[in-house]
Amino acid sequence: MLDSELKPWLIEVNLSPSLACDSPLDMTIKCNLLTDTFNMVGIKKFDRKKESLNKLKFRAKGHNYDLKNKNYS
Repeated sequence: MLDSELKPWLIEVNLSPSLACDSPLDMTIKCNLLTDTFNMVGIKKFDRKKESLNKLKFRAKGHNYDLKNKNYS
């Protein structure tokens, strides 16, 4: 973990961490841990339906996207 001055602090070392959940409290804690971790590294929730709709809207506007060359035409 980093503090406000970007100094690293070691919180815990676990030889074999587990994400298995034995209780509702365990599930809540581990879900929050993963959510915070993903937020810190900048991973955003992916919405497959929204992405598909955006792709269809983009194509409907007459744009072609060449994935191989990554060029718009």
